[in-house]
Amino acid sequence: MLSDQQYKDMVAQIGRMNILSISGGRVIKMSKGVRLPVSAGISVVVELAANDTYIVRREFMRKVRGVETIFHHGQRTNVYCEQLAETAYVAGMYKSYGKGQAWVDEAARRV
Repeated sequence: MLSDQQYKDMVAQIGRMNILSISGGRVIKMSKGVRLPVSAGISVVVELAANDTYIVRREFMRKVRGVETIFHHGQRTNVYCEQLAETAYVAGMYKSYGKGQAWVDEAARRV
């Protein structure tokens, strides 16, 4: 379970301005991280990993026949705190980089 201090640190490392540009300021606290809902079922999920790095993932969520289904659209692991803001920002720009691993490659190139 994510403590309140870990949650505050994670939000601070992503940065308020990045959160505003990714999700309009919406932050959903989860058990191991945060979910930043982008638009139309797309979310950026940031989780704290066991080795004190972060996992940044883009997810597409839909209800199929009444069952909530999550489709993964790329994931970047071993993201250090100084890379978190840029990686989360690139993950949130789904229209610019398309589906799948394209945003992961762009985030790796930028940091």
